[in-house]
Amino acid sequence: MKKFAFLALGISLSLTAFAGSAVGKYTGKLNIDFSPVKNALKAKAAKNANMKSQLDQQLAMIDAGAKALADATVSLELKKDGSLTMKQNQKGKDKSETGKWSQSGNTIHLTGLSTTDGGPKELTGTMSKDGKSIVFNLDAELKKQMGKNTQAAGMGSPTGNLTFKKV
Repeated sequence: MKKFAFLALGISLSLTAFAGSAVGKYTGKLNIDFSPVKNALKAKAAKNANMKSQLDQQLAMIDAGAKALADATVSLELKKDGSLTMKQNQKGKDKSETGKWSQSGNTIHLTGLSTTDGGPKELTGTMSKDGKSIVFNLDAELKKQMGKNTQAAGMGSPTGNLTFKKV
């Protein structure tokens, strides 16, 4: 019985060590892959002469949007009191959001985000074992934001993540 108690204590301590506190400041990068959308457009244009003439313009617009997202700077501060501040600068425009955060093991939940532009109200991410980064998978959110119109038109949805590194 004592061996079991020591084993349970050891496992508990190692899990606690793995799940270090996420409190701190982070810099982030949006990584969005628009190739599913671009491939769907190309496939549709191959079957539709009217779309062919507009394809280059549509692809250029997607590429410009992707570059703006890739160039955006994002910061995140997770505070001890459970509050958070996320700031984004895209094309010289600052946007700031507040909310709450919680941690369960290596899972980080951001909730109540004060987004005003239709962005997510909550995100769930995974903290690395060393506690130096957090990755939020954005696939479901991107699919939701693409909306029913693009899905009804047979368009793909972009995929991606938001990766933060502790500073």
